[in-house]
Amino acid sequence: MMDRRLLGISLFILLTAGCGTVINGQIYLDENNNLNKEETEPVLAGVIISVNREGKAHGDVVTDRDGKFKLEIDPSKIEPSGDSGNSTEAKTPGKAKYCVKIQQASLISQAVAILPRPQQVQLAALETNQGTAGGSQQQSGQTASGGTTSGETTSGSQQGSGNEDQKKTTDEKADTSDSKTTTTDSGVKQQVGALEACREGIGVVEINVAVAPKYDKIIAKIAVPETKTMTVGERTNASVCYPVRCKLEPFALPEGLEPCGSPQGGLQFDVVTRQMTIPVDMPSSTGGSTGIPGGEIKCDPVCLQLNDRASGEIAFTPAAICPDDQTITLHKHLFKVEKQPELVVEHSILSGSLGLGQTVTVRALARNNSQRDLTGAKLIVELTGSSTIQSTPEGCNNLGQKIECMSNLAKGAEISKNVAFQLPAEINGDTTFKINTSFTPVSGAAVTATEISQTVVDPTPPNNNPQQ
Repeated sequence: MMDRRLLGISLFILLTAGCGTVINGQIYLDENNNLNKEETEPVLAGVIISVNREGKAHGDVVTDRDGKFKLEIDPSKIEPSGDSGNSTEAKTPGKAKYCVKIQQASLISQAVAILPRPQQVQLAALETNQGTAGGSQQQSGQTASGGTTSGETTSGSQQGSGNEDQKKTTDEKADTSDSKTTTTDSGVKQQVGALEACREGIGVVEINVAVAPKYDKIIAKIAVPETKTMTVGERTNASVCYPVRCKLEPFALPEGLEPCGSPQGGLQFDVVTRQMTIPVDMPSSTGGSTGIPGGEIKCDPVCLQLNDRASGEIAFTPAAICPDDQTITLHKHLFKVEKQPELVVEHSILSGSLGLGQTVTVRALARNNSQRDLTGAKLIVELTGSSTIQSTPEGCNNLGQKIECMSNLAKGAEISKNVAFQLPAEINGDTTFKINTSFTPVSGAAVTATEISQTVVDPTPPNNNPQQ
């Protein structure tokens, strides 16, 4: 039968204003309030206070910077429940079950768990004492990695304290773990079976708190470096993503990259420092969970445009400040600038083909990608091989087998002409028909399109027996 003294401790903690301290993952009653474990001070058997994060158990409570938490405990639910059946290892970060009732878990900056009423529990570093007698106090500062059951921990703590009566009590408890209930001096029934207490839900801890995320894991889940190939003048929507718990820092745009027109949605851009600032209240999308509680991702859309100074590869890498004042680097936005020729000349066959008797329509185009206007330029479209021009475009001159169009081409503008050529029905020997288009500025060399050609075989059979 379990020692009734241990059973009464849960009631005793309700009635006292003393403090308890976690030793080796257990709470003992600090009757003299000196925050030290005395041999005469009883241990609450089987009580483990711990928060699991990334496979490690923490018994100390600091801040949300390293995933440790304040635990506000309902003392009416603290019972000598023995082995919780699942040790100190939680199934998922921020969630665990123990045979202690946690009333609330929240973030603080001090290593103290506040009890309702005047009672307090001072949380010390969780020690490692897996089956090692007498080591509960000497191994301070070590962190348990999980797997130590509360029953084992109780035994280690009691042996370390030198209290053989407590050790005997633990052994007796193991022998009577099948017992269901007992009655304290006050007549209140208490659950005493070690695993039964957990199965019945008496004093079960359910910790479900927002574990401080590991930002490096969150960043890895945001995105791989974003690479885009763009041409000068082209626009793109970039998504700047960061953890919702963090604040996006202003970031500098490189030369060659700027916001599209006037910054939208409250965006701020300093043309001197090239600093882009995204306000906190800017509408944005929130991504799914990263798998770490509190690790959701926020994405702010930013419209960006390449200007005429863009060349090669340009990039910017935002950063964010997180609650622990840690600066984290976000994923890189890389832009590969695809430089187009200042003057582009193209042509294509819209209809028909380069065959005997065919009417072929050619579309010729010239585009000015430079940053200057081209005046007095000349567009020439020609089809050689005894062809004739069937129609002359407006503003062009018919020169037999070619047309010539005078053009003023502003920067960023283009000119196109459609020309219909009539091919001959008969040829004298094999003939190659060629389409050529050129654009010649007043100053500068002519730019030509890739030639289109087709060789037509003379269908007339050769005369091998000429008349004498």
